[in-house]
Amino acid sequence: MDKLLQKLKTDWEIALFWAVLVALVGTLAVWLTASGNSQEAPPKGSAKPRQSILGDNAFDFLESANVPKLAENPFSFGYKAEQKRPWRTPANVTAPAATPNTRPATGTAAVATPTPTPTPPAPVAPAAPKPARVLTYRGYMQTASGQMVAFMTVTDPATKKSTMEQLSVGRKVDGIEIKEFTPETLEVLGPKGDARTIPKGGRKKIELE
Repeated sequence: MDKLLQKLKTDWEIALFWAVLVALVGTLAVWLTASGNSQEAPPKGSAKPRQSILGDNAFDFLESANVPKLAENPFSFGYKAEQKRPWRTPANVTAPAATPNTRPATGTAAVATPTPTPTPPAPVAPAAPKPARVLTYRGYMQTASGQMVAFMTVTDPATKKSTMEQLSVGRKVDGIEIKEFTPETLEVLGPKGDARTIPKGGRKKIELE
């Protein structure tokens, strides 16, 4: 007995292996025996098996379903309805030519064409005044030599310049001849032959042309 214990201490790994092997064989034998007896009908009076609370069809999803046949195109993801595209014209149909709309838009008032304003004629430059002289009779006087002369003012209306003249009978100033003078009047003859009488203090315009 001591030798057996001594041997077991020495070879304990081998003993453990055989013990585990015997236990596994025994367990397998019990399992096979129990599975054969489970197929037999249950004895009379035994309890009926309970119905699953999940229903009879709870695990139908585990069965293989009928997979629908997909289209041959691997990029097709379902039925694609035919789309009508009105903006595309068939190749064999010629699109009608567009007719320009010449009718005016509704509510748009016709724009009246403005009438051009006639250009006024250029103003006509007034004719240059004819040369003339304005004589103002101041009276007469006697010179140191005893000669009588008429005293008058001669004005150019174009330049507004005036000069003082002392002329005796027969003398001329700018083409105007002194014909006669008295203390009250002065008579002159213009270049065009027109005679004029100028009272003392009065004036007359005489044209030279």
